Amino acid sequence: MDALYRISMIYKVFMFYSLLLILVNLAGSQDYYIGNQPSSPQRTIDFSGCTWNVRSGYGGPGPNSFSDSPENVWIDDNGYLHLRIRRQNYAWYCSEVYTAHYTQYGIHKFVVAGNIDDLDANVVLGLFVYADDSHEIDIEIARWGVTGGNKNGWYTIQPPITGNSFGFPFSLSQSVSTHSFNWQETYINFSSYQGVTSPPPAFFALWNYTGSYIPKSSDRLRTHINFWLLEGNTPADTTNLEVIIREVLQPLPSGIIEPEHGILNIPENFNFKPNYPNPFNQSTRIEYEIPYTSQIEIKLYDQQGRYIQTLVDKIHSPGTFSVMLDAGGLASNVYFCRLLTPGIRLTRKLILVK
Repeated sequence: MDALYRISMIYKVFMFYSLLLILVNLAGSQDYYIGNQPSSPQRTIDFSGCTWNVRSGYGGPGPNSFSDSPENVWIDDNGYLHLRIRRQNYAWYCSEVYTAHYTQYGIHKFVVAGNIDDLDANVVLGLFVYADDSHEIDIEIARWGVTGGNKNGWYTIQPPITGNSFGFPFSLSQSVSTHSFNWQETYINFSSYQGVTSPPPAFFALWNYTGSYIPKSSDRLRTHINFWLLEGNTPADTTNLEVIIREVLQPLPSGIIEPEHGILNIPENFNFKPNYPNPFNQSTRIEYEIPYTSQIEIKLYDQQGRYIQTLVDKIHSPGTFSVMLDAGGLASNVYFCRLLTPGIRLTRKLILVK
């Protein structure tokens, strides 16, 4: 009888502390996908040329607890972003970051290091742009709870109705892979391949979406990366709970706006910023600032001063702008990019290494 009593008391104490842990998590929960963003970021990081908010609190997807601890999200000495799913005090903590500014039409490219083809069935890696659950473009690495499931990669445009999703199987022979989508007003082109070489030797997934659910650039989407647990379930395999994002290439808005206050930041002078990355392998972002309405030309030249192509030729209102240079058809070399406007001539050196 005493043994049964002791077992009963131990069980009650265990249930009490389990309930207490759940209540503590809920009491500290602040972040849900409501409207445009999870709320109240606790921490920011600088990665791949942008400022990112690090999410904390409890909510979807999952739902899960998300931690802004440096043990969950950090930048290493190479400038690479690490995201981890971590267990602490009987609870699992997931990771998510999202850009401080809105993104726009253009190429969004994620270079990922890690064995993401072999994630646990309950683990999901999301590479996406998001405004709300009806305005979202996703690349997701997931088996959605199916151990050994055939398809472990997914391209999705929300809402996830018939025709808005494409699943594919993939297996990596090296630890680095590149995943991207080219988001335009009338189409979205998705692609994934091993390595970072441009052009790649082969794609393991390609999909072109032309449906009616393409978000508009004006819908105020941000770029997100998250690493989370399906329905908050405990992973069976805990050996692969960290992913490394080596680089993210994305367009910046035409005229950067502070989202919380709606204030347009007007530059004081013309500024032709260094391209990022540089040196680069396939594509690089060129950013420039315009203090007043001006006719702007940006042209590319080779090392001998020969004209290659025009990247920009239009009238700009004041603001900060960016353009992506896709070097798929160019050979490794030193190039010069020149910004021209009446009375102003600015030049930057670009180094292409393939």
